[in-house]
Amino acid sequence: MATRGEAASAAAPSGLGLRRDAIGLREVLFQSITNMAPGAAIAAAIPAGAPVVAMFVIFLITVAVTLGLGLADNPVNAFAMVGTGIVIVIVAVYIMADAACVGYFASSANRGPGRRWNPLLHLIIPLLGIAAFVPAWLTAAGIRAFSFIAPLTPPSSYMGPGVAGFMFVGVIYLLYLYARHPQRVTEVGLVHVEAPEPQAEAGVSR
Repeated sequence: MATRGEAASAAAPSGLGLRRDAIGLREVLFQSITNMAPGAAIAAAIPAGAPVVAMFVIFLITVAVTLGLGLADNPVNAFAMVGTGIVIVIVAVYIMADAACVGYFASSANRGPGRRWNPLLHLIIPLLGIAAFVPAWLTAAGIRAFSFIAPLTPPSSYMGPGVAGFMFVGVIYLLYLYARHPQRVTEVGLVHVEAPEPQAEAGVSR
């Protein structure tokens, strides 16, 4: 006769995994809302009342995607899909930031006193960062460019084409802004630039 422990082992599903209901709708929704914080910070820095609209739109999209994925499948898969999509976008940003560093410091216009070209800091280290991030990005995107990259399984594998479609829509909207409202694009690019402090007028005494 099998003991109670042997019966429990036989009844347990094979393989490792999360306990049933370990991740629910609350956890997925909280994760999604926290991931929109960088976009909300940028929107909040844009003047002329645009932040309220931008943050409201971001909130609606986040809730719609989270609830849609959770209700269509289950919270665990929804959590995995949201995480995969975020990795695709964020890692791509890191890769582009490393490439931008190389271009920025290689430009003679950005050199001056105390700004000399350093091959180690301005070329090798950014390239090493790109090399480190590329496998992670390919894995999240489901692109098997290397033998050590395991293919994603559905539904996480759907996020590569999904993010690509989302980025395509974003590029179309960016082109629209360039054509109709170029100042908005300029304002976003200056979000993290500190405004110069006002200088006292010369010759004015108290």
